[in-house]
Amino acid sequence: MKVPFLVRQIKGRRAVCLGVIAASLVLSVLICGLNAGEARMDREIEAVYRQKTVTCAVPDLTGAQSDSLDLAGWVVRLFFKDEAFPQGEYDAIFQTYITDASAKIRLKGELFEDSIPLVGLADLGADRSFRAEEGVVVNWFSGFGEDVLASKSAVCLLPIELYEQLCPEGESSISLKVVGRYNSSITSEIELEVAGTYLGAESKIVYLPWSYALEQSMAVSGGVYADSVSATIVDNFKIDEFWDVIASRFFVEPDPKGTPVDWDASPVYETYPYALTIYDDGLMQTVEGLRQNQRTFGLCIRLIVALTLVLGLVISHLILKQRERELALQQLLGLPKGSIFAASFAEMFALSLIGAVAGAAAVWLVSGTPPPWLMLGLFIAANFIGEAVAIGAFLRKDLIKAIKGAE
Repeated sequence: MKVPFLVRQIKGRRAVCLGVIAASLVLSVLICGLNAGEARMDREIEAVYRQKTVTCAVPDLTGAQSDSLDLAGWVVRLFFKDEAFPQGEYDAIFQTYITDASAKIRLKGELFEDSIPLVGLADLGADRSFRAEEGVVVNWFSGFGEDVLASKSAVCLLPIELYEQLCPEGESSISLKVVGRYNSSITSEIELEVAGTYLGAESKIVYLPWSYALEQSMAVSGGVYADSVSATIVDNFKIDEFWDVIASRFFVEPDPKGTPVDWDASPVYETYPYALTIYDDGLMQTVEGLRQNQRTFGLCIRLIVALTLVLGLVISHLILKQRERELALQQLLGLPKGSIFAASFAEMFALSLIGAVAGAAAVWLVSGTPPPWLMLGLFIAANFIGEAVAIGAFLRKDLIKAIKGAE
């Protein structure tokens, strides 16, 4: 069949042809639009993984307690690279997956022969007392800020009442003792510069920089026993890798029953003493919601492709029904059914292809997302099959007799 003849055929039935093009265009736009939605979900999932902050912390085996744990030095060494600890192979691997480690250590202190708690912090967030909801107000003196807690400086943060008692004339330093954890006869006299004061916390604690507190703990107790330790995951895409490669060597997942788990690889412990909680629930819930949207888009695309087969068949049949007399005349003039089939099919397929390509191009131009070539190809193929089946079935009957019977 010659192309000019096909063009004349189309021009002679503009309304019907435009309808076929419009139907194909709408379906193509839906498929490509839903695919663009899938691609957008991919980008949003990646953004969530990159922007969401996920932390991890060491609790007890039940996961219920994450403070006042007396964590052994090897736990602290996993999270912190410090001169006080010789770093092992696994420590270095562990630290590649985490950043912004935070911890708290509690020491015994004496001030004028009275007991006073000393707490070393890597940052204020390591102590619940300094969380925003507690309403504690911190007043840093000139030249100091929270970053001093990350240093090894001999400084302290005092409760305002104690500062007014010890420094009535505005003195800038205080002296006290650090007492051994197991042997109170072992002490260390220290002098601390006052870096600031705080108001609002119930406990009257003297806070020290984390690294400085570690040094004092090693000096009077011969070791480190941290109250708590936590960190931020460096790459949320590697949370599972973090657990599989290194974290599971030292920790178990929290179990509400606190069931002991044998630690065969440890030369010291019979069972794992601690768990590791990765607080990724918010991340996983957000990602799962986006993936559910993605699955819905994909299902809709497949349904549209499947429906295209039926729509191609129905639309083709309705159009051929309108052209029954014309096709019967072609038969009467001796035109072979194969030629009639080829002409009808070429016309229908060309119109559908024009609509599909126009729809895909429009969505690509607007969204910037390339069409789903596979699904678009299946869509065209389904349309192809539906039209071929409809035309073939229609031409099986004797159109001349059908017209005479209708008259």
